[in-house]
Amino acid sequence: YTHGNLSVLVNGYYMDFTDEIIKNGQIDRFGQPMTGNADKTSHMGFELVARYVPVRTIEISANGLFARSRLESYSVFGADNNGNPIEKKLDGNRIAGFPEQLANLRLTWRDYGATASVSFKYVGEQYTDNYENDANKVDPYTVLNAMLGYKLPNVFGMKSLEFRLGIYNVLDELYAMSGEGD
Repeated sequence: YTHGNLSVLVNGYYMDFTDEIIKNGQIDRFGQPMTGNADKTSHMGFELVARYVPVRTIEISANGLFARSRLESYSVFGADNNGNPIEKKLDGNRIAGFPEQLANLRLTWRDYGATASVSFKYVGEQYTDNYENDANKVDPYTVLNAMLGYKLPNVFGMKSLEFRLGIYNVLDELYAMSGEGD
């Protein structure tokens, strides 16, 4: 939808995978994430993107995601205390590393080659393994970032040269972005 200085995009998606490579929530002896194939997974969601320009120099933009990523058919094999093989079905569980909500909001001012921008980012909770164990969950977090920039046109034969100063996590919040297993 576009009307005057406002544009809005809504997108819905559904992806049905066979043999998707997913994180299994463990790390190898070198500390690298281990992966495996899930027999069947699904990802679905709705995305919203909006942009509003109230005046020539000001832009407000936002995007958001509501998603659902699930293991449709996935089993983990191991052994009990006596060494007997066991199978644990994780069908219906959330896939590790996929938050179900994301949101970004940005306010930008541009004029005379200068730019100033402030952005807000929200990431919903996500699991670090496929067991949906609350002890292995990354809590939702929000971050505020700021950026100043200046663009010089026609510098040393280049079309333009831009200088930027970014301050990420302005409020100095302590948070975890992701994780693996325990």
